[in-house]
Amino acid sequence: GDVTVYYASNASRAQISFIDLDTGDTLHVDGLTGQTGERLNYDPTSVIATLQKQGYKLVDNGWVQNPAGLNQATFDAYAPGETVDTQDGKIPVIVKQVWQLIFCHKRLTIPATDPQTPTEQITDGDGYTHAYPSGVAEADLNRTVHRQIYFKYEDGSDAFNSVDQAVDYTRTATIDLVKLAKGEADAVTYTKWVADQQQTRFPEYSLPDNDHLLPGYTATLAGAPATIVPSERIAFDQSGLPANGNDVTILYTANPQTTRITFIDNQTGKIVSPIYPLSGKTGQTLTLKDGDTYKDPNGKLITVPAGWKLIPGEKIPETV
Repeated sequence: GDVTVYYASNASRAQISFIDLDTGDTLHVDGLTGQTGERLNYDPTSVIATLQKQGYKLVDNGWVQNPAGLNQATFDAYAPGETVDTQDGKIPVIVKQVWQLIFCHKRLTIPATDPQTPTEQITDGDGYTHAYPSGVAEADLNRTVHRQIYFKYEDGSDAFNSVDQAVDYTRTATIDLVKLAKGEADAVTYTKWVADQQQTRFPEYSLPDNDHLLPGYTATLAGAPATIVPSERIAFDQSGLPANGNDVTILYTANPQTTRITFIDNQTGKIVSPIYPLSGKTGQTLTLKDGDTYKDPNGKLITVPAGWKLIPGEKIPETV
């Protein structure tokens, strides 16, 4: 008689993986099961949307592009030897229908000219929303370092207004939106600090070029005569921040000065002895009058030469 042979479809598998390109991690796997010839009926849209809300960006949609030209309509059949017996029936040893969707982390660049604070929200149009993290505010991306130059007399008073040498630095922050959503500590990274006009030093300062020399005074820096303040390399502290320079003080020391008191014959114009030499320093006032007499700083009397008298209106100065 006739013999009827019945064929039962075997179990089949398909797999769609969602991969993090930055870390190599598998973010999600959809394992599809069915019988040979059954329709796949798969759509990755909802998983893509979920990952985008977490800060991921789809860079390679292997399901849509289907680079290997795999069958996307139905579950594939497997030949003897390509399956293994399980309690669920025969299943593939190696799944043939495999697709990958590749994602990268979305990153947001924050330039120094556009700082942000945690009171503002990040939105990207794909459903991602999160408060800006700390570390991207004005002070985090902009820094000014200073070196002060002071100009002092010996008594500590100012000879000139101080000079503030300032150098502006900026850097750019990058926010990894995936890491931010996960609360990871390294969600914010930075470029190196860059100085305005690529300055790497506080500039040299010339005293004569800036009219900072005083007649009758010697300008000194660290105890040595000076006409310039040398430049100074801008250093960075242990945390990588550009640091303030070493403040500098120019000290103006009064130079020794000499003068004398002389008596002149108004008839001949000749000097009449004795002459009284006086010594002091620039800016110093010598007091000569001592009660009813006049004395030099060493206590020596100053008198009109014997046999002479001062003409009307003339007198020995009380101070010089």
